[in-house]
Amino acid sequence: MHRSVFEAILRTRERLIRFLEEKERPDYDPQWLPLEPSEVPDSVVAVDGSRNQSPRTSHLIVAITGLSLLFSKETEPREEAISHVDILERGIFRQMFLDNVLSTWMKLAEVKSFLKLALDRETLVLMDGSFLGDVINPKPTAEWIGAPLSEEDKELLTALEDELASMGAYEEIKENFLRYPFVSLFIIDNYDLPGGKEHRYMALSILLYYEHLEALKRLISGGWKVLFVSKRSTSNDFIRTWGYRGIYSDQVLFSLFTRGIGFASPLKVRPREKEEGRTPKKYELRRDYEDILNTEVHETFVRFSDYSPLTYKVEIIGVSEDGIGEVLSQVAALSPSGYPIPLEKAHKEVVITYSDMELISQAITPIEMSVREALK
Repeated sequence: MHRSVFEAILRTRERLIRFLEEKERPDYDPQWLPLEPSEVPDSVVAVDGSRNQSPRTSHLIVAITGLSLLFSKETEPREEAISHVDILERGIFRQMFLDNVLSTWMKLAEVKSFLKLALDRETLVLMDGSFLGDVINPKPTAEWIGAPLSEEDKELLTALEDELASMGAYEEIKENFLRYPFVSLFIIDNYDLPGGKEHRYMALSILLYYEHLEALKRLISGGWKVLFVSKRSTSNDFIRTWGYRGIYSDQVLFSLFTRGIGFASPLKVRPREKEEGRTPKKYELRRDYEDILNTEVHETFVRFSDYSPLTYKVEIIGVSEDGIGEVLSQVAALSPSGYPIPLEKAHKEVVITYSDMELISQAITPIEMSVREALK
């Protein structure tokens, strides 16, 4: 870090401290329900994923993993992992849309790794992230491709989704969902796709998007108790519902204005109902997957331990409103430090670090330096 950063601290420290001391704290009293840790559940699965990338001179090496860890009182621990390493041409996707593609790919690997475990309905499922966020994951469009496109190219890309349907690609996803790690890659490698290189990448992003929807559909229809736990959340559903002003995120509200182990009085939401004030196109799903938008989700914020200053957003599927407290009590028994131990273990095992990416890159192209190495 350059010395100018320390100089900036010296210049602004007094002003920043004065700002924090003078900042007016609203007098909020959010609805906070008590919670007591109960018995550890008989069977729990922790699901997490990771993705990373390493830019080389002319291409981009990407790695994706989804991991599910089963912890059971009656059986030995089990795990199921789905991983993929690939090379993409640098610049083929605009950077912000490349992030969308890799995120969708990773989330697909997460859910599919759980479904491959083929567990009974009594299993409690803990997933990292947000179901509501996954459902409104941006749908691929022609603008995702970074290379210059002619009007003819744009027309072809607009029609590509229908072309894939006429080729039977979406039926292939349904029929062989668990046969291949990613059916989308099988289709890309074995179907005669229209257009050139850019259209191949676009077809891959579209297919991964729909394979992810197929995974979500199977997850919510399986009868499991599923809890999505978000470490960071910017949602303001509770603030809007209660008419609070002067604070900008539910997580800040509950972390600052509640004490002790407990949870917020849950809100019942459906993805379709969250359309108000948002871009409607995010909710335009193929007819096969429209039922996902009617999924009943209970949304709450939870502090799992007295030792934790933070609350976590939890979205709950497959649990009645009366049973939410009991399920959260079970998770609290798994969270003595404030965050569920199974999810923490899954994260540590699955995370792909930058050092890992260098090892992967050297295994693939040992004589080619990364962009960062070239600057040393």
